Amino acid sequence: MKSNLLLYIILQPLSLMYGALIYLRNLLFDNNLLKIYQFNLPIVSIGNITAGGTGKTPFTCYMVELLKKLGYKPGIVSRGYGRQSKGVVIVHNGISLCSNVSESGDEPYMMGKVLRDTPIIVSDQRYHGIEKMVKKFDVNIVVLDDAFQHRKVNRDMDIVLMNSQEPKSHYRLLPLGRLRESLSNLRRADIIIHTKHNDETQPHMMATMQKYSSAPQLVSKNQYKILQYKNNVYESVTIPEMNAAVAFCGIAHPESFTNILDALGVEISDLHSFNDHQEYNAKILERLQTSLAMSKSKSIITTEKDLVKLPDSFIKNLDVYILRISMELSPKSRENLIQQLSIIKTRKTS
Repeated sequence: MKSNLLLYIILQPLSLMYGALIYLRNLLFDNNLLKIYQFNLPIVSIGNITAGGTGKTPFTCYMVELLKKLGYKPGIVSRGYGRQSKGVVIVHNGISLCSNVSESGDEPYMMGKVLRDTPIIVSDQRYHGIEKMVKKFDVNIVVLDDAFQHRKVNRDMDIVLMNSQEPKSHYRLLPLGRLRESLSNLRRADIIIHTKHNDETQPHMMATMQKYSSAPQLVSKNQYKILQYKNNVYESVTIPEMNAAVAFCGIAHPESFTNILDALGVEISDLHSFNDHQEYNAKILERLQTSLAMSKSKSIITTEKDLVKLPDSFIKNLDVYILRISMELSPKSRENLIQQLSIIKTRKTS
């Protein structure tokens, strides 16, 4: 109890300072005192208001596939968090991957492998990435990944994702909680989507959000599938046929990974949790090799984001499985989203 109080005393002033800086930054953008770049094609931002773990990557993939079904030609621009490159990098040209995972960042690279036919660019300055996208590729809409706080680019739709499993205690400003900015800034959102919600009750933050935003609040459900990775192809697998596997991940909420594996009935011989966007260096790989030897196992299971960072030399003699997470909106929520997209299309072409 005393340690919690001490932590609060230390973090509260830092949280207030952080909040003041974010407030000032937003004020400058709201009053056009900082430049906002405009583009002649629709820009859709997918982001969050808390730090990590809301499912932006699977939802971005869902959004791109939906846009293609509606006749759009989308491209993705991302910052490429954790990448070891600088400037503007083409991750995927709509035909094939053009850079490796260290140059791309794990999430853009993974999206390239999943989507296969969508141009993807990473750029620290998103407007440079959009300029490159428009110049190089035949796209008529751009999806900005993780961009709710990136206000340098004017967007036609702001979609904010909220993890419905996140407790209310997280809704304090960093570093005291996980808020990247005040909930009052949800007034900028055009749609709020409560993710990772898998029962019939109302998400617990839905009523609270109505105090801050009049935006439609939709609910998405996760879909889970275990796939085997063999010869650069993902294949369906029957879980009872799997041997006990060493499980590991480097994501924002590792407990969700293990909870899903338990729910699916995957047998785990050993478990490792690493930092989000973990780099799988020689030390980490040696730790996993030791775990495999002690477990007398040749099977590993991880996330799709982690798999793309594992060297071929590590996985070549292993049975490799991944947990694929996809998102699905209800028919009513999907129609609501489509309606909002038709509004921005009309606005851009009128």
